[in-house]
Parts: sequence; structure tokens; C-alpha cells
Amino acid sequence: TAIADGGIRIWELDDDVFTSPMINHGIGSPEFEMSPDGRWLAVMQKPVVLLARLESGQFTDFMRLEGTNDNIAAVAFSPDMSWFAAGSKGRTNLWDLSAEDPRSAVIALTGFEDFVDSVSFTPDSNSIATGCFDGSIRLWDLSSRDEQQTRESQTLILEANTDRVLANHCVTISPDGRWLASGDWQATVRLWDLQDLSRPPRTWKAHDESITHVTF
Repeated sequence: TAIADGGIRIWELDDDVFTSPMINHGIGSPEFEMSPDGRWLAVMQKPVVLLARLESGQFTDFMRLEGTNDNIAAVAFSPDMSWFAAGSKGRTNLWDLSAEDPRSAVIALTGFEDFVDSVSFTPDSNSIATGCFDGSIRLWDLSSRDEQQTRESQTLILEANTDRVLANHCVTISPDGRWLASGDWQATVRLWDLQDLSRPPRTWKAHDESITHVTF
């Protein structure tokens, strides 16, 4: 749980008591993300991420992950817990959580013209999709774990547009890894078959106003 003064606590549900001392980053109500396996807690501090290990409900090994631009707009842990991604203005940073020191094991994905406001991993954690406010959607191959090869691997699924009318708020990949869905300002949902990107996406109007979230 998080409170308005910046404090975060972990609670043991069986006993309804907190199991960790409260951490406080002092910048108002914090935004945070807990990893699916409960081993990591990421707290967004504008251009910096505070990453803490969780062991038996206790915070350990606080690390400052730096290198993002401006405010952080999107974060995600990979399903296999080997990556932590943070999207910000003009870039997406990927920290290798399997490294001895994740702070020095970072891949920077660049080339965006605005905020990366949505990120989604494939179920095997070998690829990540990024949705950007410039309207572009990209798919990146992470299997090499090398920055240059990852940058060169990108597949441009949807091109950027200059008027921002089609700005993508959200992207998500289906649990079986086959489908990529997106939602944009014009209330349009697109659905790509990742097994055959040569085919155009299925497209339909889903709402009367902009779409802010899609999921399977």
C-alpha cells in the first residue's frame, strides 16, 4: 500500500499486519510496481526508479536506476523476471535483473519522438512491444541481451504520425504471445497477428472517446 506522504508498506494477508518497515521517498503519493513473483518493488521517482529486493517481506538492496528522460510513463517486469522496463520521453530502458548489479546492465531503446507510454513483454520474455505518444508501435527482440543487436532488431508495426491524432495510449500482448492489441486517441482498437505481421491488423471503433487501456 502507498499513502499520500510517500510511504509504502508490505502487508501479510494471513495476519492482516504489515511485514516490512515503511519506506518513504518523500515526494507525495508514490507510483509503484511489484514484480509477479514478489521479489522486487519498483518505485517511480520521476526520472529515477528506486528498485528494492523483497525477502520475507523485508526491503533489501535499494538501487537507484537512472538514465530515463523526464517523467516515467510506463513500467513492466518481464514474466521470467529477467527484465525491468521503464518508458519515458524518447526512450525505453531495460535493466537486466539477472545481472549481479542491474544498475550497470541496461539497454536503452531510442528513436522515439515522444513519450513511450506503454510497454508489454511477450510470455517468453524474449520480446517487448512499445507504444509511443508519437503514434508508433515497435516490437524489439531481446534474446541477444545485447544493446546494439536489440536496437537493430526492432520491427516497426505502426509508423509515427505528425498530428498525434493516432497517438497510442496502450499496447498489450496476449498470454499466448500470438496477438498484439493497441488502443488510440480516436477510440480505435487494432489487433495484429504476431505470427504473420505481413497481414494488416483487424481494426474497429470500440468507444466514443480515446482508449486508455487494453487487455486480454
